[in-house]
Amino acid sequence: MQLITIPTEQTTAITDAILGLEAFLLAGFFQRFMHVDRLRARYWQMLLLLTGLASFQGTVAHGFEMSKGTYELLWKPLLITLGLIIANIALVTLYDLCGKNTAKRACPLLLAMALGFFAITFIPGVTFLIFIIYEAIGLLFALAVYIILAARKKRSGAGIIAMGIVLQMAAAVAQAAGPYEVHMLWTFNHNGIYHLIGMAATLIMILGALKGFRNEERQMV
Repeated sequence: MQLITIPTEQTTAITDAILGLEAFLLAGFFQRFMHVDRLRARYWQMLLLLTGLASFQGTVAHGFEMSKGTYELLWKPLLITLGLIIANIALVTLYDLCGKNTAKRACPLLLAMALGFFAITFIPGVTFLIFIIYEAIGLLFALAVYIILAARKKRSGAGIIAMGIVLQMAAAVAQAAGPYEVHMLWTFNHNGIYHLIGMAATLIMILGALKGFRNEERQMV
C-alpha cells in the first residue's frame, strides 16, 4: 500500500497516530495506583488502550491508498473497538457512581451493548452517524454522573472529568458537522479537528481520574 496523497487525509492519519500515542502513554500513569484500587485502575487503562488501538486503526485506514473494499474491511474492527470504548466509558462511570460490584455485574450488559452497536453497522444504509448517536448517549450519561459526583463532592477529580467529557462532546459535534476543511498551518477536515479536540479532552479526563486516585492514596496513609 502507498501513503495517501490527500492533504486532509494525511493530517487525519497523523492526528490519529498522535492521539493513539497519547492514550498509550497516559495508560501507564495508572500503573502506580494499582495498590489503591486495582480494578478501577485497570478499567481506566483499558479505556485508554482501546482508544490507542482505535486511533492506530484509524491511522491505517486514513493514511494509505486502498480500494473501497479494503477500506470497508478495515473499518469493521475499528467499529467494534469504538463500540467497546463507549461501553468502557460507561463502565468507569458506573464504578465511580455505584462501586466495584455494580460495575462488575454491568460488564456483560455493556459488552452486549457494544456488540449490538457493531451489529447495527451491518444494516444497509447505516452511516457513521450511528456511532455519533451511540457516543452521545454514553457521554451524556457519563457527564450527568460526574456532574452529580462533583456537586456532592463524592469523587475527587469528578469536575475535571466532566470538563473533559464536555470537550469530547464538542469534538463529536465538530465531527458530525462535517465535511469541511480548516487551515491552521496544515489543512484539517472534520475528522482531524475531532482528533485535535479529542487529544485535549482525553488529557483532561485522565487528569481528573488521576486526581481521584491520588486523593484516595493520601487517605490510605
